[in-house]
Formats: sequence, C-alpha cells, structure tokens
Amino acid sequence: MKNKILGAVVALFSVFAISTFASADEIKHGDIMIKDPWARAAANQKVGAGFLKLHNMGEADVLLAAKSDIAKKVEIHESSMSAEGIMRMVKQDSLPIPAGGMVELKPGSFHIMFMKLNEKMTEGEKVTVELIFEKAGPITLELPVHKAGAMKHGHEHSHN
Repeated sequence: MKNKILGAVVALFSVFAISTFASADEIKHGDIMIKDPWARAAANQKVGAGFLKLHNMGEADVLLAAKSDIAKKVEIHESSMSAEGIMRMVKQDSLPIPAGGMVELKPGSFHIMFMKLNEKMTEGEKVTVELIFEKAGPITLELPVHKAGAMKHGHEHSHN
C-alpha cells in the first residue's frame, strides 16, 4: 500500500514539475502569447540576440520596442540575405503582429538585438527584457541564455 501511495505521489509530482517547466516557455499577456523565449550569448560579448514566438489571439497589435538593463541599446532587427550573399541586419521601427497570427523572432530573421552590453551574457543565466506592445502594453520576461552560435531553443545545450 505504501509503495502505491508513494508511486502516485511521485507520478503526481512529475506531472506538476513537467507542467511547471513547460509554462516557463509560455507567457500569456492580454491577447499575446509569448512562447519559447531565449537569448544567445555573443562570442565577442559586445552584442547579443533574443528570440521568441509571438502568437496573437486577438486583434492586430504591434511590438513597438524592447528594453533591457543588460545593454545600452536594445532594438528590433530583421536579418536577411542579400542577392550578393551578404547577411544584412535592418532596424525595425516596429513589428506588426497580425490578428490571429504568429511572428517568430529567430536566428536569420527578426530578433531582439542587445547592443553595447553592460555585462556579459552567460550561458545558463537569464536576461530580463521588457517588450512594449501598442495594445497589450508592456510585459517583462526572462530569456534563458544559450551558448554562442545556438540556432534553436532547447537543442543547443553543451554536453561537456
């Protein structure tokens, strides 16, 4: 009997722990659902980048700005490959999030650019960032920092 109760408690705790962990990668703010937030440590430590998915479950909204104490300057950028094969980064004044749509900030596309870092972005730590939306307003969240060169959330942990 004790083993059955202990087994049930362990199973219940495991389900709770997994659901608690999963919720850390998903934040609801008004009509905006933010999923898979993460940041990438910079090799040169002068800049860093943040990534996430923005799901809009309501009417159209706009990401107006991002702020963080980790950098002197934080901007929304878009990276794209030119016809000459050169990667270009362009500052975006805002980022529309269509009604019922999704915008993904990911390597090689839209991203949060942390420039002139005040401190090192260290793998395993978290960066706090505030996103400011036109309708949903401001939201502060943490981005777990993954290793320099990481291209995807959750698949780039080192195995040293």
